[in-house]
Amino acid sequence: MKRITIVSGLMTMLLCAMSCVQSGDFELQEPTRRTPFELLSTTTRTSNDGLYTLWSEGDNLCVFHAQSNTSSLVRDGKFELINTESGLFKGSLADKLTEAHYDWYAIYPYSSELTDAGYANTIGSKYNSPQVQIGNNNSAHLCGEYLPLVGVARCIPATDTPAITMAQVASFAKFTITNRLSEPISITDIRITAEGYHLVGDFYIDFAGYESVCTAKQGNTSSTAHLKVVNGEVVAAGASATFYIAVAPFTATAGSTISFSVSAINDEGKPLECTKKFTPAKEWGFTAGKYKEIGFGFEAQSSAGSNELATTDISNIVIGWNYNDSDIKSVAAADGGLWSAYHAYRATNSKTIAVKADAPDGYLATPVVSGRITKIVMNLKSTGTSTKFTLSNGTDVAPFYTSEAMGRTTQDWEVEISEECHQIAIRAAAGVVTINSVTIYYE
Repeated sequence: MKRITIVSGLMTMLLCAMSCVQSGDFELQEPTRRTPFELLSTTTRTSNDGLYTLWSEGDNLCVFHAQSNTSSLVRDGKFELINTESGLFKGSLADKLTEAHYDWYAIYPYSSELTDAGYANTIGSKYNSPQVQIGNNNSAHLCGEYLPLVGVARCIPATDTPAITMAQVASFAKFTITNRLSEPISITDIRITAEGYHLVGDFYIDFAGYESVCTAKQGNTSSTAHLKVVNGEVVAAGASATFYIAVAPFTATAGSTISFSVSAINDEGKPLECTKKFTPAKEWGFTAGKYKEIGFGFEAQSSAGSNELATTDISNIVIGWNYNDSDIKSVAAADGGLWSAYHAYRATNSKTIAVKADAPDGYLATPVVSGRITKIVMNLKSTGTSTKFTLSNGTDVAPFYTSEAMGRTTQDWEVEISEECHQIAIRAAAGVVTINSVTIYYE
C-alpha cells in the first residue's frame, strides 16, 4: 500500500538504532512554549491518484516528540501542510530541543482532541455507514480522514530535520468479481462479515511501538464492512470488475466463519445476491497497509463458500473406454466453474465419473479458482480391496496426497490443503475410483 515519507537522515537513524529504545507507555507533558519547526515530505499526500497516495491541500498532522529512551511524550500539536509538491509541513514545538536525540511521532488526520488515549480514529467508515466507490475498478475512495496514517522516527539528533515514514493503519480487500451468470449485471453492494471481530468504526491507535495496534472503541465498531457502489458499470457475462474495501487489521482464528455478500441488479433492475462463506483452516485476516485479493464468482446461489460438483452436474459427460489424446471433456458445475475430465469413464446409465489406474494420466480436475483452495471433500466408491487415489496440485504435477487402500466401500474423504493450490486433479493410483461428488473450499 502507499506510504508517506517525511524525509531526514536515514543513516543517522540506523547508527542510533542500537542505543535508542522506545517504550510504549507515555506520560503526556503539557506544552510550555512554542518553537517554530518544520517537517518535510517528498512523496505523499492523502488523495488517491491511481497507484499513489498523495498529500492534498488542507492536510494536517498531529506531531509529538519525546527524548530518546524516555517515556515523556510532548504534544506539539498541529503541523500544517505548506507545499503539496515538496510535502513541507510547518508547526511549533512545545519545548526547545535541549537533549542530544529525540523520537518523533506523527498521525493523520489531525484532531485537537488527540491529546491522550481518549480519542479514537475512524477506520474505513463509521460503524453504521457504508464506504462508497464510484464506478467499477476505481480506488479513488481509498484516501482521506477515515484512513489514518501514522509514523515514528527514532533517535534523531536534535539538530536534524526528522525523517518520518507514514504508513497506513488500515488494510484493504481487493475484490475481483466475475459474472458467472448468462446475463449482464451491475454490482451495487459488497459486504464482508467476520462475526466476533471489529472491521470498521472507531479505534484507539497505539503507534508508539514498531507496529501500530488498533483497539476497538466499545459500541462504535461493526463486524461488517459495507461498500456501496454508485454508478457501477455493467459487467457482461464472463467479465470481471474490481472493487475495494478498507478494514481495520484483524486476524481470525482457524474455525471462524467469514462471509462475503455481493448484491447486483440485472438489465431489468431485478435485485440479485450471491453470498459465500468459508471457514479458514488456519489464521486468516488483514494486515495494516496491505491488500488481500479476493476472487469472487457471482453465480446462481449455491453452496456458500465452495465450488461443488454433484451428480446432477456431471450426468452429461460421455466418455468411453477407448481413449485417445483428444478425449478431454468438460462440464459446467452449478456455480458455472469448468471441471475437466481426461481419460475418464462414465458407465452406461450412470451419473458418476470414474478414473482408472491403467488408463495413464486419467483424471477429473476441479476448476481453476482465483482463491487458494483450502480443503477438498469427496464421496468416492471403490469396488476393489486395493483401490487408491491421488490428489495433485494441478493436472501436470506429481501428487501431494495418496490415499490408503479404500476397500470395497463408498465413503467420504476430506483433505486439508496447506500449500498454495488453485486446481486439484483426482487420479486413480490403483484400481478404479468412482467419483460421486466433489466440493472444494477456497479463500
